[in-house]
Amino acid sequence: MKKIVLVLIIASSFTFANAQSNKATSITSATVSNKTAAQVAQPTKTAINVTELQKSITDNIAKDYVGYKTIEAYKYDNGAIAYEAVVEKDAKKVYLYYERNGILIHKKDQAETKSEPVTPKTTIPNK
Repeated sequence: MKKIVLVLIIASSFTFANAQSNKATSITSATVSNKTAAQVAQPTKTAINVTELQKSITDNIAKDYVGYKTIEAYKYDNGAIAYEAVVEKDAKKVYLYYERNGILIHKKDQAETKSEPVTPKTTIPNK
């Protein structure tokens, strides 16, 4: 009799634990499904003329990247990044990312953007 009661208690505890985890999952799914397509959409990157960059961005480049030439510029329609400028000096490119108000938020050197081919360390013989 004690074994039967113990088995019932254990089985009911699993049922309650499972019901709680399903409730959390349904709340998370409902929260995600309430987002509009505009909130989920990725920003669109559009090439612009270098002269279309904001004055604060060109001033920042002139001050912090002396001797560099701005060779490319992009504008994003939404998201945290609003502008991207690619500057170059001695064949070294630097990618600069700016907020809408012209504040530099991230920079990436050309070396960080290159992908190196992966060479296998060992070969597997064909049978």
